[in-house]
Amino acid sequence: MAAQTPEPATPGTNGQQRDTGSAKAPFLLIPWLVLLLVLVCLPNLGLHTHLHPFDVKRMAELGFMAIGIALIPLPPVSRTITTVLEQLPRWARLGLSAIVLLGLVSSLTAAHPRAALQEWATLVGLGLCTLLLAVAYRSQARTIRAALAIALLLASGWYLLQFLVGLLAAVMEELAPAWPLPLFGFANVRFFAHYQLGLLPLLGWAALYFRHPLLRSLAGALFVLWCSLLWYSLGRGAPLALILGMVFIAVILRGRGLRFLALLATGLLLGLLLAWLFLQFPHWMGLSELRAPTGHVMSTEDPARLFLWQRALEFILAHPLLGIGPMHYAAEPNPIAAHPHDALLQIGAEWGLPVLLLVLALATVGLWKWFRLLLNEPGPCTAPLRLAITLGLLSLGALSLVSGVIVMPLSQLLLTLLIALALGEWLVSKQDRGTDTPATRTARVLTVLLALSALAVHAIFTWPQIAYRLEHADYVLAQPKAVHGPRFWVQGEVPRRP
Repeated sequence: MAAQTPEPATPGTNGQQRDTGSAKAPFLLIPWLVLLLVLVCLPNLGLHTHLHPFDVKRMAELGFMAIGIALIPLPPVSRTITTVLEQLPRWARLGLSAIVLLGLVSSLTAAHPRAALQEWATLVGLGLCTLLLAVAYRSQARTIRAALAIALLLASGWYLLQFLVGLLAAVMEELAPAWPLPLFGFANVRFFAHYQLGLLPLLGWAALYFRHPLLRSLAGALFVLWCSLLWYSLGRGAPLALILGMVFIAVILRGRGLRFLALLATGLLLGLLLAWLFLQFPHWMGLSELRAPTGHVMSTEDPARLFLWQRALEFILAHPLLGIGPMHYAAEPNPIAAHPHDALLQIGAEWGLPVLLLVLALATVGLWKWFRLLLNEPGPCTAPLRLAITLGLLSLGALSLVSGVIVMPLSQLLLTLLIALALGEWLVSKQDRGTDTPATRTARVLTVLLALSALAVHAIFTWPQIAYRLEHADYVLAQPKAVHGPRFWVQGEVPRRP
């Protein structure tokens, strides 16, 4: 891996970032620092001993979002964000506006408007934070790349250290670890797969980013070990999604990304060998062989998902225009899950077919334009960071068709990170062309009102729920669940008034 060529400078900038006005506001780095800190700490720490790990992640996501939204009303920030919005194609602005408005109408007409507005405000807030992160990246890309690379080492290294300590501790105590232990920090091992897919391509980039031999070797070792956990978790969806993403990139880019993909393939093969060693290690130490529920995890039939998908289709047929309302798949008793384990069916069932078609159109055209950007880069190779962003988004997108990627708070934050990086790279590629269009006062006012609306919804509805959970965590977790969670909270059903 050390032989890989270094990442080229961003086209048109010669390694330097032009001052676009936002560079004079260093506080724009605050959301980046908060997001990276959250992604590093959440899988490794429980912020409250009585809270469920899922609820801790949701609260951290809401805290990050509140910090980001609170900056938007500041005149320099609102001016810069709306200037960036004006750079988006007209069709993209109209599509995003229609999604926001249709989602609001669907929320207000739903059976439980409070719960629907909570999910609407969460997604709107994350979208605004994505713009905020992209704005900061455009003017301070070099600093953010360095912070991202360091955060990736800390996040993967901290988790892997605790994983290896757990494995060794079990052997020293002469107890074979019960799978999925010593994986930890997630309500379900499948949720860990979301975190793995979001970080793994970026870790591959980090192995190429560092120039110091020691840091590069450390990043490469952590990358291989992280690949081993992808296999150790014994899921099918995550490795398949990653491999499909790699094949898609290789075909579309016509060989421009083969060096980076070869690095990933090497890491996956070495990781597979390490995962086998981890699974056999207790047996070699004289303990009973680790027993993994492979019959469930590796099963070839999944009638539960078929039931969830059929239920979602029924909701779409019954409410095709506005859907049943955001989060309302969890509004009725369901012993299996609070979401359909398919992003497209979930959007269609809860937000309506018009929103689903808009999302598909925006994603398809956006992906096409992103690949055009990659193909038009000078030189024979595409920048590794852009390849890592692409693979992360493609992998999580593929996995979202069979898992709750768009539901879980940590995977929502990872999608925010990846989309912000992609949008930031696109803005960097445009800034030397002098294409900035001054934002209108109307656009600034509407952006600020949207941010304050999302913040107000959570201040009125969500923050009292957080306070109640912090005070009565044991009581909340002990309550019977009509809907098998998690969804917004770990319980699954739509949040009620505390």
